[in-house]
Amino acid sequence: MQFLLARQRLILQQDSILGAFAKAADRRYRTGESTYLEKVNAESLAAQIRNQFTQNEADIRIAQSQMQVFLYTDDRIVWTDSLLSRRDLAITDETQTSAQNLELAFLRQQIEIANRQTAVEKTRQLPDFRIGYFNQSIIGTQTVNGVDTYYGGGKRFQGIEFGMGVPIFGKANRARTEAARMNVQIAQTNLEDGQHNLQGQYRQWAQVYQKQRQNLDFYEKTALPQATLILKQAQTAWKNGEIGYLEFSQNMQRALDLQFGYLESLRDYNVAVIQLQYLVGTSK
Repeated sequence: MQFLLARQRLILQQDSILGAFAKAADRRYRTGESTYLEKVNAESLAAQIRNQFTQNEADIRIAQSQMQVFLYTDDRIVWTDSLLSRRDLAITDETQTSAQNLELAFLRQQIEIANRQTAVEKTRQLPDFRIGYFNQSIIGTQTVNGVDTYYGGGKRFQGIEFGMGVPIFGKANRARTEAARMNVQIAQTNLEDGQHNLQGQYRQWAQVYQKQRQNLDFYEKTALPQATLILKQAQTAWKNGEIGYLEFSQNMQRALDLQFGYLESLRDYNVAVIQLQYLVGTSK
């Protein structure tokens, strides 16, 4: 969405320039200073940029709908941070990928669960000892040693009970314990695979990051200043009659391509940064 809004602002800027150019071409045609072909081409260029604006607006609505799906809401999303800016990356090396990554944290948790399940199965193979104490009253007539005796609520009977349970299905218990141990090994293997895959992804995205950073540096230091200069010089030269429509439109298109290229480079660079932050498990 930040990319699309930045692109929309650039299109609006270009639309203003090309709209003025089309009006000027129309005046020059009416006064006989230019040809009908130049007028039509100027209007065509202005219409083309307006069509890009329409297409970009549709992409913005699509992005809005996607965010509504992500947030489970039908309410319109308001973007408080709509500026597309260069994100910072404070990651030193791939060793950080195993520290805070959520997928690896989940796999470690699976090992802990499997270990605890193994401990539970082991305890089922041990004897089960029970001990209890009771204190109660028996109201009514009871026969004790052949003599009927009445007991009221004040007469208390106390006792202790003790028991021991021994597992008799040892083979089944041992099988469950062995299965639990296998689950621990599986969980450990999954963690090792996860770490290996994660480090591979990190190295891949680190290379993408380096590539996009170099590309973005080129646009920021060279291409973008050139686009600004081309745009300014082309407008001045055309107004002064130093260049014709064809050269003007070529320069305008070149400047616009450089500006759009910068936005795309900035977007791709930020995507690489976000991917590395995701792999490491941090937002900074």
